[in-house]
Amino acid sequence: MHHTLKHYKSVKSGNGDYEFGSLSTRYHGLEPHELNHWKEDLKAYAKDVQDEIKRIVIRALNHKDEKGKESPIPVNFKWSKGPKGVKSTYKPAPKPSYTIEIFGHPSPPPALLAARRTKNKAS
Repeated sequence: MHHTLKHYKSVKSGNGDYEFGSLSTRYHGLEPHELNHWKEDLKAYAKDVQDEIKRIVIRALNHKDEKGKESPIPVNFKWSKGPKGVKSTYKPAPKPSYTIEIFGHPSPPPALLAARRTKNKAS
């Protein structure tokens, strides 16, 4: 998560917001053909869905521990079929985490998802 936090700090604006999709792009270093495909897929995400996803990601990345030290909370993503929408779940224990389930929207390119799985296993 600290790697993601570093990328977030590099793309966020003064109010903490960022362009939807830019964290995935930076985090995974997409190749030009993957980036173009991902940018096209992002157009399918309604603004309210984008805003909800960003709200949770920003909250998770800005989390601080009881001593005020940066302590980002992991966020897991899941894409499911169904009517377009988004659902977020917070699990406080045993280790805090968020899950964002995205319905009816395209998932990132397969290479990006494979890289995410590899990084999650290494964590």
